[in-house]
Amino acid sequence: MNRSQSLPGILLLWTCFSAWAQPVQGPQTRLTYEDRSGTTGHTLILEGKSYGPYKDIAAAVYSTSGTAAAFVVVKRNRLWILAQGKETGPLPAGFELDRLQIADDGKVWVLTATRASTLEDEPPETLLWVNGKSYGPYPELTTVEYAETGGAWLAAVRSAPEEAGVLISGKAAGPFYTVDHAWLLPDGKGWGYVVSDSDGKVSVVTSEKTWPDIVGGNFAALYPREPHWGYSLRIGDEEEWIFVDGQTYSGYLNFQGLLLTPSGGHWAFEAEKLSDAGDSAVVVVDGREYPGENLVWSRLGTHESYTWTVREGGKISVQTLKLP
Repeated sequence: MNRSQSLPGILLLWTCFSAWAQPVQGPQTRLTYEDRSGTTGHTLILEGKSYGPYKDIAAAVYSTSGTAAAFVVVKRNRLWILAQGKETGPLPAGFELDRLQIADDGKVWVLTATRASTLEDEPPETLLWVNGKSYGPYPELTTVEYAETGGAWLAAVRSAPEEAGVLISGKAAGPFYTVDHAWLLPDGKGWGYVVSDSDGKVSVVTSEKTWPDIVGGNFAALYPREPHWGYSLRIGDEEEWIFVDGQTYSGYLNFQGLLLTPSGGHWAFEAEKLSDAGDSAVVVVDGREYPGENLVWSRLGTHESYTWTVREGGKISVQTLKLP
């Protein structure tokens, strides 16, 4: 066999072998603890410190990245929470634990628990604990968000049939007739909520500004736990103001909500562009505008992409944008 003819095959074989030979990255240990059982009960060993003994360690929960943990422990036949090196409890009689969460840096842990009413016409009550401090119980707890780092948190509650409020890192805002939406930005440095009065007038309050007398808004695509977030407001006229990651995009109408790629690295939205020459359908990808509609995300090989269509009279063309 001629050497020049065999070279491509050798290169292909070497490429496949090199790809196969690349080491596969294994899981990374982020946190280690030990449940040490003995005659006196269960002792928890966490980062070199001992806690207990307890009758039982009923549950352990971990932060999103596995860098922090909180524990439900049983002491004197009651449920307690062990977090941030401290015990909080016991959980009041009649309440059942719903959810326990902790931030990546361990600066915020949140517990919600519910007590069913003994009367058929009374709703259950929800208790909120944040970092060992008790709030409520409330007839309804609609939203609880926390930042993975920094210690910020937010909750929206209903305190009475015609009264609602917001807790921003423990500081109360309200009362309002209703709290329709509430969110905390991923870094915890910004927040917002939408409230209505008994006459149906809507206001949007954010950490930067208050928007009174809102005609309408689209909050269906808020992603408070994701790297990108966005919403739109219609303020007194037909134009919508669209907010994405704190940036304002004006001159649009009929915002369809954010569409994130699976990695969370890219965002896009579809809307109508207002123009004296006539409104037109557009998509905005990572802040850049293109003519088009019917926006979807897709994949080109290992690359994420967005695909949409462009209509020119009766002709429809498909456009695809490969993302970095």
